Amino acid sequence: MTSVFSIEMLPAYEGDCLWIEYGDASRPRVILCDGGRKVAYKALRPRLRRLAAEGRAIELLIVSHIDADHIEGILELLDEDEFPIQINDVWFNGYDHLRRAARMLPKSEIYGAVQAEKLTKNLRARGWPWNKAFHGAPAARVGDEVPAIELAGGMSVRLVSPTLEALRDLIPTWEKECADAGIPPGGGRVRARRGRDGLPAGAEIMGAAPRFDVMESAREPFVPDSSKANRSSIAVLLEYRGRRALMTGDAHADLLLSGLRAMRGGRRKLRMDVFKLSHHGSHGTTSLELMENLDAAAIMVSTNGSRHKHPHRQSLARWLTTKSRTGVALFNYDQKEAGFWNNRELRRRYDYEVRFPEPARDGYLKHDLI
Repeated sequence: MTSVFSIEMLPAYEGDCLWIEYGDASRPRVILCDGGRKVAYKALRPRLRRLAAEGRAIELLIVSHIDADHIEGILELLDEDEFPIQINDVWFNGYDHLRRAARMLPKSEIYGAVQAEKLTKNLRARGWPWNKAFHGAPAARVGDEVPAIELAGGMSVRLVSPTLEALRDLIPTWEKECADAGIPPGGGRVRARRGRDGLPAGAEIMGAAPRFDVMESAREPFVPDSSKANRSSIAVLLEYRGRRALMTGDAHADLLLSGLRAMRGGRRKLRMDVFKLSHHGSHGTTSLELMENLDAAAIMVSTNGSRHKHPHRQSLARWLTTKSRTGVALFNYDQKEAGFWNNRELRRRYDYEVRFPEPARDGYLKHDLI
């Protein structure tokens, strides 16, 4: 049997929609991480229909957190009146999971919540298995334990983020957003927020490196992201046939770091074949300390750069100055901030390659780990 393990970024504007295949190359199993903006469903729909026609299922659907650029495409899927796709488990933390996380903590007492309420309502209506791997409990890391969850076909999944505390801390924001929308936590109608497309970038930058000090940028003071929604993000380490990929959603650097430290044992660094930069390469979720604790051969950046000018240069600089081998930077849109790194002198100096989509395929980029 010929095996595959691949990760493909689909066009999701500034969001994430990751199509992961593993197992028998003639009939690979599928994991779907997030659904991106609404536009991503145009790419998802024919793939899901093909899976259904072949009698195959989604092994695992991960909805990392409740921000619109991760959840809108999944809402489009759930709005289908009749859709024959089988999903074997959905990992998503709804309001009830946040409240349960609070009860699991001593002396315990959320965001984009109206869309999350719609997702909750539709998941219940579909009757799909929900956090089955956690026996219906929150999909969260408890203490320093990062146990492996085995999927059919030999894929191992370790939940790195969030923690119970991160879920609990989202409750006030969730409740306020529901109150502002006039719906009770537990399900309701929403108006989805729309994204904007990005601008294309040019080709390779020739000549001398731009006036930019990579080392200085990497060492800029780290100011952590303050979003409680991002802090609640599910992040998982996928392991298949000796290959590792860290799918981060928008997870915070300190939670990723504590999870990695719990897994690495006595090793100074945890070697990684693919590291999807959290929050589309934001400098607030990619700390130098985090990058010093892993060694990633490839990084993935999923965004068209239409919001916040992602990826931020500090994030790429922190990867380049900590990796120990030839690297590859994977961008699913040919846009300005991604194109900055396609500079011959920078690539030579820091020993890395850059990959963009094929012409007329902006938004799509597939990377084979096996």
